[in-house]
Amino acid sequence: MTSRSSDDHSTSVQEASAWIARLHADDRTPADEAEFRRWIAADPANAQAFDRASAVWDSIGGIAGRIPRAPTRRVPRRAVLAGFGAAVAAVGFGGWEIARAGVVETAVGEQRRVTLPDGSRVLLDTATTLRVRMRQDRREIHMRTGRACLEVATDPRPFLIVTSTRQVTARKGQLDIRCDDGGTAIVVSAGQADVTGGAAPRALSVGERLRVASSDGGEAVDHPNLDDLLAWQSGRAVFRDATLASAAREMNRYTERKLVVADPQVADLRLSGVYRVGDTAAFANAVSLLLPVRVVATSDAIRIEAV
Repeated sequence: MTSRSSDDHSTSVQEASAWIARLHADDRTPADEAEFRRWIAADPANAQAFDRASAVWDSIGGIAGRIPRAPTRRVPRRAVLAGFGAAVAAVGFGGWEIARAGVVETAVGEQRRVTLPDGSRVLLDTATTLRVRMRQDRREIHMRTGRACLEVATDPRPFLIVTSTRQVTARKGQLDIRCDDGGTAIVVSAGQADVTGGAAPRALSVGERLRVASSDGGEAVDHPNLDDLLAWQSGRAVFRDATLASAAREMNRYTERKLVVADPQVADLRLSGVYRVGDTAAFANAVSLLLPVRVVATSDAIRIEAV
């Protein structure tokens, strides 16, 4: 019997992780199931990798992916995300606070819900700062850093969100806005919004995302998977074929104890999965089981290195 190389093993585990997410997606098809069965039958190591990946996801609060013996009922992706962990309570969300005009902010690792004087509601993500101003002719939020989901209440006054690169105007609806590294991402999940400050005004509708680059101010509009994108609102981060370096950067937003991925070969390894934000140790341990890496933990950092 020939032994499998570490590259072969890594590929099987990465594919198994991707299959867990794919089989639980709300757009799963019979063709997906047939392809999965072919993948399982192609190599005994694939089934072993799938079971191993399932166990890891279980250990971090995920819904375990089990090899389906017969076609199973589809599960909406929102239900999959909601099922990871002991629901939202594990994240530590509280009730809605009443926020007056002024500065509203969160510390690293904190998420906070506030209701504005006009009835609009805002969910602030980690390390976010907002300046709120309610004027007679308009409602204003100034945002320079962080991320927030804004549920804009109906009001005759326009609701204006000012970032370092763009201005967003809405009268009602739901927006997800992220500002980091000098760039801005604006997502409309309900209603519509008008964006100014670029080369030309843009009107965004439901499902559209405008991304503004930090380097040259260039912008692009796409249609991301909203369930994945908005998973942060329930304390989760979703990665689909992401590099380990980019996943580590996202996880690092929620904690002072940073993940360090210094080796370029390790940084380019790819993974898929749903992870609880704020728990870098659990993330690193899961990655060490899924990928050919080892974890070296100290009091102030967690290094992920090649085996």
